Order: sequence, then C-alpha cells, then structure tokens
Amino acid sequence: MNPRCSLSIAVLLGAALGSAQAQPLPKPSVDYAGSARVSGAQGPVAVRHQLGLLRLEGNVQGQPLTVLVDLHQDSATVLTRFQGLPVALDIPPMGQAPIGMPRYDAIDAEPVGQARVAGEPCTVYRLRGLPGGPKVSGSACVTGDGILLKAEGTNPNGQPVRMEMTQVQRAPQDPALFQVPPGYQRLQIPALGALPGLPTLGQP
Repeated sequence: MNPRCSLSIAVLLGAALGSAQAQPLPKPSVDYAGSARVSGAQGPVAVRHQLGLLRLEGNVQGQPLTVLVDLHQDSATVLTRFQGLPVALDIPPMGQAPIGMPRYDAIDAEPVGQARVAGEPCTVYRLRGLPGGPKVSGSACVTGDGILLKAEGTNPNGQPVRMEMTQVQRAPQDPALFQVPPGYQRLQIPALGALPGLPTLGQP
C-alpha cells in the first residue's frame, strides 16, 4: 500500500484547481466523469466531479486506491485498506497537520496558450508560487467550463508528476460516490504513527 502517490496526485490537482490570485484557474462548473493517465498509477484512473468534489480511483502498486478531494476545503481523504481493514486517511489543509493539502492563496496562474487534450480545447496556464519552493513548478490545461484536462509539474523532490485525461463525459454524478462509505475507520494524519507498517505520507 502506498498512498504517497495519491497524495501527490491530489496535491497536483488541488494546485491546478485552487488558485485564488488575480488570474485564477476556473474551477469545474459542471459534473463530469472520465478516465486519466496518472504518474505512479497502474492502468487508467477514473476521475469524477460533482459540485467541487473530486473522486480519483485507480490502482497503485497493485492495490485499489481512492482519493476524495474537497476543492472547497483544501482537504482530501485517501480510502484504502490496512491489514485487511478499510481505512480513510484524512488529509487536512496545510498548517493543521505535519502533512497537509496545500493552500493556494499564493499561486499565480498565467495563461500562456491553447491546446487540445482528449478531443477538447483548453487554455494552458503556467503555475507559479506552488508550495515547496522555487524547485516546484507546474502547468495545467483547463476547459472553458473548468474541467482540468492535463496537469504536470515537479514535486519538492524534483520528481515529475503528471495527470492527463483521455476521455471526458459531462453528466450528473451520484453524490454517494464523493462520501466516505460506511464501515471505514477514519484516521487523522497525526494518528498515522500509531499504525505500524503504514507508509508515511509525503516521503519519497
């Protein structure tokens, strides 16, 4: 089990969707579902959005993994299994725990061109001010109705992170898909150390 990759993906998606500068990237204004290629994942990753909530579902190191991202609260939850038990690892906004979803008040999104991804036209943005210092860079391509089609950049360790949609369908989504299912044990980041053998989020 390795939720670290999912956290990196969630961070990149949040960076691409959470800018609050004079030139913010548009957030999604429509419900949609689609499939994406994501670095670190084996096979396609299912992506869904409804009302500012994202769901990413795929396989990392041979294990199913789901990430729920709240674009309103700058938080995420990783759904996985630990020693056969379903657990929900809550990742709060940065500053509330040793590991957190970054707040993007300092991110500047600069439009630099146009592209086409998954058959859809999108505006390319260069992202500056990403958490992690000057070594962290990124770009995003977003449709007119706010669908993130492509995001790529580097993490604080200089490693590349990339997400690219391969298909998109605008359609209503089931609200239950964006909630933690019953039966999952919820854990906060500070409590992760109490579980021996659980990988530490954010470590390379």
